[in-house]
Amino acid sequence: MAHHQPAPRPNYAHDIPSVRAVNPGLPAALGNLDLNRDIRAGTPLESINLSQAKLVAKGLQAAHDYGTDNRVTAAVAESAALRATAVEAAHALGTYAPVDIGQALGRLARQMERTNDRLDEMHEQFTEQLERTNARLDVIVAVSHNTRLIASNYRAAVARQYVPLYKTVPGNGLQLALTAFGNVPGLQQLLVAPAQEPVIGTTPPDYDQNYTTYNRADFVRLIIFYNQDFGIVRGNTISECTEKLHTFFTRY
Repeated sequence: MAHHQPAPRPNYAHDIPSVRAVNPGLPAALGNLDLNRDIRAGTPLESINLSQAKLVAKGLQAAHDYGTDNRVTAAVAESAALRATAVEAAHALGTYAPVDIGQALGRLARQMERTNDRLDEMHEQFTEQLERTNARLDVIVAVSHNTRLIASNYRAAVARQYVPLYKTVPGNGLQLALTAFGNVPGLQQLLVAPAQEPVIGTTPPDYDQNYTTYNRADFVRLIIFYNQDFGIVRGNTISECTEKLHTFFTRY
């Protein structure tokens, strides 16, 4: 017949100081009351600790009520009563709801870490979404401005001297420029990525309104800036490139 081993006695989860430790003005003992008895975390639950705590609380309350010792103030009596409650609670939890504080704190720490990771992830997602939204807004604003500029260019009093449009396509057009002009001698020094990406909603630096005087190098610079080829293809003449740029500036 199998014999069941008795379950190990639960331990105190935390220290419970003595009444004297909390009230240093008291002696170690008062009559038959042991005021210097403390409880250490990790030691087994002992019924004597609970009965002693209740005895001390009751004795100190009586001493205060009858005025037998002026060191036993109302605060001291209340302190002893609170200690008895703490010991009783430790016994109740240890017996009927034992909790491994270390494990509980470990679980809580892991849960908090997962929560923080999730919050970081949500913050990154929100930031990325906000950046994408702002980028779309920049494009929308640039397109809106260009609508007005295209109409103005179309009605320009001086033919083919147009104000530049705002950039609406992200990135640079180096690959487009290479496709259109990569075989043209003398342009290799221009066919490189810009040191800084052109910004949506800006216009080309050092823009020359009189684009009818443009050469192939000027078209390369504009293609790289706008990241648009304006319909220009390899082999187009200067005149053909100029006409396609004219369409870009004046047509929706």
